[in-house]
Amino acid sequence: MNLTVVPYNSFTDLISVLPESTRNACETNNDRFLYLNDYLKQIGCKTIIIETKYVDKNFLDDYSEYYSRCFQDIQKKCARIHLFSSEFSLSDLKNYILEKIDGSTPDLLCNNYLGFIVLRPLPNAPLAKVCISTYPQTNEKNRYFPTLKTYRVHLLGQELTIKSLAFQEQDRALSACATSALWSSFHGSSLLDVDKVSAPSRITENAKKIIPQYQLNHPHRGLTPAQMASSVREDGLDPLLCNFINTSYLKALMRAYLSVGVTPVLGMSLHYADESGFLENGISKAVPIGNHAVAVTGYHISTTLPIPSFKTDDIPTILNKTYQRDIYLKSSAIDKIYVHDDEIGPFAKMEFLNEYWQHIKTRWYMYRNTVEEINATVKDILLPKPHKIRISFNTVFSIIREFNSLYMKSWYDRGCRIVWDIYLTTVNDFKKEISLRDKVYFNSEMHKIDILTLNLPRYLWRVDGYMINGSDNNNLNSINFTLLFDATDIENSDIFICGIHYDLLSRIDIFLSVLNPLSELNAQKISKFSQSLRIAKEYSDLLAQKIIY
Repeated sequence: MNLTVVPYNSFTDLISVLPESTRNACETNNDRFLYLNDYLKQIGCKTIIIETKYVDKNFLDDYSEYYSRCFQDIQKKCARIHLFSSEFSLSDLKNYILEKIDGSTPDLLCNNYLGFIVLRPLPNAPLAKVCISTYPQTNEKNRYFPTLKTYRVHLLGQELTIKSLAFQEQDRALSACATSALWSSFHGSSLLDVDKVSAPSRITENAKKIIPQYQLNHPHRGLTPAQMASSVREDGLDPLLCNFINTSYLKALMRAYLSVGVTPVLGMSLHYADESGFLENGISKAVPIGNHAVAVTGYHISTTLPIPSFKTDDIPTILNKTYQRDIYLKSSAIDKIYVHDDEIGPFAKMEFLNEYWQHIKTRWYMYRNTVEEINATVKDILLPKPHKIRISFNTVFSIIREFNSLYMKSWYDRGCRIVWDIYLTTVNDFKKEISLRDKVYFNSEMHKIDILTLNLPRYLWRVDGYMINGSDNNNLNSINFTLLFDATDIENSDIFICGIHYDLLSRIDIFLSVLNPLSELNAQKISKFSQSLRIAKEYSDLLAQKIIY
């Protein structure tokens, strides 16, 4: 029998029952195992089932590409570990299989499944495909993992499913951290089938197509941003390398694209939190440790900290400085992100340290033989997006920033402020969300039907507005209005589609009362193509006709 059933206590105990080739590869991988040991306890793992002769598709591709021609005898079969939140023995499992004739038998496997871990027989890099449950929401609310996929697993004739995002560590022969981050990012894409994502060796090979001549034959030591973009393009996605000026803008970018299944890859430099002094080898601790790449899988929004203002002085504007006003973004309340970091493990936490400099606190020091805290500074963000998304975040943000600057004073004078949430969505997801809304959000039955019958493009930039008082983020539960933009159009086109209000009988009067584009400044000071004026004019016209959505 190629199955072993044991209670889960620790990864050390787990390794002791693995096949010899896999066990030998695991003995030197303490950092990742220490993290996984803590993580599995948090998600409530009680029992594991070990498949001792498992063939993993991705490792088989890498094996045929490279390891089969090595002089050392490297085995091609892996071990797959299934995780369960209930306690049962091998005897219980046998009885379950023999007695499962119809649906009357209590389910032992499906309802308690927490995912799987594939261990490959590679020294120092045994973690192959890992798909495990995210942190339980009961511990800490307001966690969001928009790019999770459903992975289907077959065990003993049963189909088990787990919502997760695949992770694996770099093997240091065919892939670097950037390759592992890209591999996870491709799994998160809404366009790619998880069963057809390229193996790490193929991702690195695609990067090799633009490899500089000074590099080695195989870029396994690391990838440049251009090489990463090449791999994204070869896998059928459109690479978008974005610039950002501060942490608020970085958070906004991640929030905006994650919502539609685009998994960002962050390029960062690592450094010691305490830069004073020297290491044992004499190198100053002020010198950066090196570069690293991770895939962003989710984020946490704080409801206890006030949302910081986005300083509009940081970015160019067509408005006169007199009319610039700070803008508040819901994404600025993100206080931590969750990343697939191949040096730690899946869904590792990273906490933001500063709102205006993109410094992040890592968890590296918690699972290494050092007390030195290691932080990261984000340098690049790569977004592997669908080709149909042609309008960038910056285009929509610029419109909303200008619109906000024109009318924020009027909103303040009426005792409220607007917090904006800018993100991508699809027409199907948008209309599904509208269809599930309670009728109290709409002015009439026809109001809801009119929205559901709008002719909209496949991808939309959705801008939700929250009218709130004070700084309490818990007020961000009820959307007051939505502005829709065409994400599939071209940059110099008129991309604004329409505005939708969900509480026509209450606070819409506050919103509409400030929409006089000539009240604060001469319209000639603004570009005649200004889409913020177009939005204001459309609202004024719709108000006169009483046909606001």
